[in-house]
Amino acid sequence: MMVFTAILQLLAYIGVIAAAPASPFDANHGLALLGNGLLAHNKDGAAPALPAEYWGGVNFIYDFSKINPLNATEGQRVNIGLLGGKWTDTKGRVIAKVLPAIGGDQGYTDKEGIFHVDIRQTIQFVSDGRFGYVQLTGYKRGAYASTTVSVETDSAANLKFNNQIFYALGSFSGNILTGSIWALGPSAPPKIM
Repeated sequence: MMVFTAILQLLAYIGVIAAAPASPFDANHGLALLGNGLLAHNKDGAAPALPAEYWGGVNFIYDFSKINPLNATEGQRVNIGLLGGKWTDTKGRVIAKVLPAIGGDQGYTDKEGIFHVDIRQTIQFVSDGRFGYVQLTGYKRGAYASTTVSVETDSAANLKFNNQIFYALGSFSGNILTGSIWALGPSAPPKIM
C-alpha cells in the first residue's frame, strides 16, 4: 500500500519542482517516506539502494464534469474520463500523446477519504506512431497522487518501457495532472534458476 502512496507523491513532486532531483529518494517525501519498506532487508535490517532513473514527465487532462459515481463495498467508485495528455522525455520533448476518450480513472474513494487510483490509458508514440497500453495504480490524497506505472508496447523504438517498473508522483491543478516518471530497479525481472 505504501508503494502506491509514494508513487502518487512522486507525481505531485514533479508538478511542484522546476528541475528533477537526482533521485526520488533525494526528496523529503515520495519514496523517501517509505524508508526501507520497499526494499529487501538483510538480517541486520540494512537494504541495498534501489536504482532510480528519471525518465521524464506526464501531463493528463481529465473531464471532471462527468464523474459517474457508484457506491461500492469499500466506498464510492468513479469513472472519470480522460481528455488527453502527453508523456515527455527528460528534456521536455513530447514522446507520446495520451489518446482522448480511451480509458480514464476508475478508482474509488474509501471510507477514510483516500482515493485509490486505477487509471488505464492508451498512448501513441510520436517516433513511430505505435501504441502503448498504460496502467497506473496507487493513491491520491488531496491534490497529490502517487502511482506505480506499467507500459506495454510493441513500438520498436520504445521497447525499453516494457518490463520496467515506474513510479510517478504528481499534482493536480484544476483538471490537469502534472508529474514525473522514474524507472525503478532493473529493466527486466531477474532470472530464476
